[in-house]
Amino acid sequence: MNIPTVLKLILMLSLTLLLFSAFSEDDAPTGPGANKLVGIWKLDKSTTFYGSLTDPDSSNVDDLGSDFSFTLTIKDDNTWTIDFIYLGDAKSSSGTWSVSGNKITIKVPGEPDEPDETSEYSISGNKLTTTSGETIEGYTIFDVSEFTRQ
Repeated sequence: MNIPTVLKLILMLSLTLLLFSAFSEDDAPTGPGANKLVGIWKLDKSTTFYGSLTDPDSSNVDDLGSDFSFTLTIKDDNTWTIDFIYLGDAKSSSGTWSVSGNKITIKVPGEPDEPDETSEYSISGNKLTTTSGETIEGYTIFDVSEFTRQ
């Protein structure tokens, strides 16, 4: 091996080590596509399905109207904030999030009675869709929310 080849190998190894050391485990995305979640998302549509997503007994599309605004900000430090306005009353909330596969878990600190909320999510272009469900007394309710990246 000649000297320029050895120098190239050392340079490549150094760059590789630099790239791996530039991010600690806490800085790394928490799941595939997690970095695509980072951004500001405005809720466009919310639909509740009763019974089943594919064959619901009934469904209800929430009319968000001009008197309602819901904005979700997902940050790369695994924190989130929600700002919403309904009939002129502004509220906000914040917490942490994590991703595993195609599921996002939202945690609300200081709310021991409020369980973590886990939803399936998908991103297509500038659209984020979340789907969550729960069963109450043997009856399943699914909520599908559609957001647009701002």
